[in-house]
Amino acid sequence: MHPLALLALAIAPLAPLQPGVEVDALDAIRGLDGRWRGELGYRDYQSGDWTRLPARMIAEASTTGPYLAQRVEFDDPGHTVIGREVIAVDVRSKQLATVAFERGVLSQQLFAMTQVDITAPEEWVIVLEADGLDDERPARIRLTQERKGPRLEVTKQVRFVDGDDPEGWLVRNRLTLEREQPDASALLGTWQVDLRPSPDAPAYLKTLRIRSVANGIVEGDFYEGSPISNGVVNTAWDAVHLSFTTADGSGTYHTAAVLRGGRLEGTTHALGRSFLGVWSATSVEPAAVE
Repeated sequence: MHPLALLALAIAPLAPLQPGVEVDALDAIRGLDGRWRGELGYRDYQSGDWTRLPARMIAEASTTGPYLAQRVEFDDPGHTVIGREVIAVDVRSKQLATVAFERGVLSQQLFAMTQVDITAPEEWVIVLEADGLDDERPARIRLTQERKGPRLEVTKQVRFVDGDDPEGWLVRNRLTLEREQPDASALLGTWQVDLRPSPDAPAYLKTLRIRSVANGIVEGDFYEGSPISNGVVNTAWDAVHLSFTTADGSGTYHTAAVLRGGRLEGTTHALGRSFLGVWSATSVEPAAVE
């Protein structure tokens, strides 16, 4: 199946699946949601030397389908390279598709999941293989993803079909990352909140301002400038969670949200009424770093 077709299939709602390795593999991939930091090491084919560069990754699991969006940055001498990738998992056929954009080039790849070993949600090895090009030469490509708790390692190996040793695998690069601990200060600043009443309704944008999260207490205002009360933050669950109340002439509102992949997803409930708003927010003015 073509990668873009698989991606479209994965985004569509799926019927319930029987428990099994494939479901665990999907959960494992989606469990990468969050911020990661480490280094990218790659081999120079001319000299054989390894170069190591600082790297960062932001991953965001979809709330509507079995896919994950990733943004990977690494600091090449003199500039920062940014790559964006959407990963879709087809649990029925044990395939994984990627659509990537890096250095102005769009690429697609369809991988077979040749090995899935999962001992715990954060302890697993997934091996992917596909035919493709490396260094402009036809090659078999293998990606080994190994997670051990807060540590993730992705190793790319290639086996050139036109080489002297068609059975030999060469390590091309290795991405080694550690999960960043949730930081409540990422909430600081101004957020644009889309409070549309339904998914197909026009955007209804309001503002959330968070001025302080000192000692786990949230201070700021929401909607039409209503001051935040009872604001608290929890960072104990691999993400930043917050909860607060606001009030105006129409009553009191309880809001709860979670920050994942640089995006806030939340709900606002009008106490004593049947209104429950589901919303998302993006940062439009991060707080200045002193």
